[in-house]
Amino acid sequence: AVPKRKIEVIPNGIDLSRICGVQRVELDGIAPEATVVGMVARLSPPKDYSIFMRAAKVVLNRFPDVHFVAVGDGLQRAQFEAEKAQLEIPNFHFLGNRLDVPSILRRMTINVLATRNEGLSITLLEAMASGCACVASDIPANRFALDNGNAGLLVPGKNPEALAAAIERLLVDGALRERFHEKSLERSQYFSADRMARDYINSYTRLVN
Repeated sequence: AVPKRKIEVIPNGIDLSRICGVQRVELDGIAPEATVVGMVARLSPPKDYSIFMRAAKVVLNRFPDVHFVAVGDGLQRAQFEAEKAQLEIPNFHFLGNRLDVPSILRRMTINVLATRNEGLSITLLEAMASGCACVASDIPANRFALDNGNAGLLVPGKNPEALAAAIERLLVDGALRERFHEKSLERSQYFSADRMARDYINSYTRLVN
C-alpha cells in the first residue's frame, strides 16, 4: 500500500469560460416557460437512468407540466427507451448526444445525477457552474462536489422515491433553489481549470525541489 503522506489529490477542473455567459437553448417539444429537470450522462452503467425515470414518474403525478430530459447516448439507450415506454412516462425526452450541453444546462431548473458510483463528475461541476439546483446520489465524489449538501441535495442511491422527494422539494421551494443557485456558482469557482493547472504546477515544483 502507498503511504497516505505520498498521495496528493488534485480535483478535476472545468473551463468556466465555456459555461459562463452562455445563453439558454429552447428544446423541441418543450414550451419556453416549462420547468425542465435534466440529467446529463452517458446511457450506460454506472449511470442510473432507471432510477431517474422512476422518480420522474412519481414527480409527474404531482407536477404534470414539468419536463424531464436525458442528455447523452450509450449502449443502453434502446433499453432505457423501452423502459420509458413500459412505465408510460409523459414529458420525458431523450435528447441524444448534444454539442450545446452548456446551453441545455442553462435551460434546466434542476440538474440530477443518479449514479451508482462516480469519480468527480465533470457534468455535475458544469451544472453547478451554470447555477442549476442540483440533486445527486450520496456517494463520496458527489458529496465533495456539493460541499456535503451545502450546494445541492444529496439522496440515497437506488431510491427513486427519495430522488422524487428531493426534486419535488426544489420545485416547491423557490428560496431553496435560489440558495443552491448561489452556492453552486460560488462552489464551482474552486473547480476551475486554472486552479487545477496551478495545483499540478505546484505539485511538480515541490517534487523537483
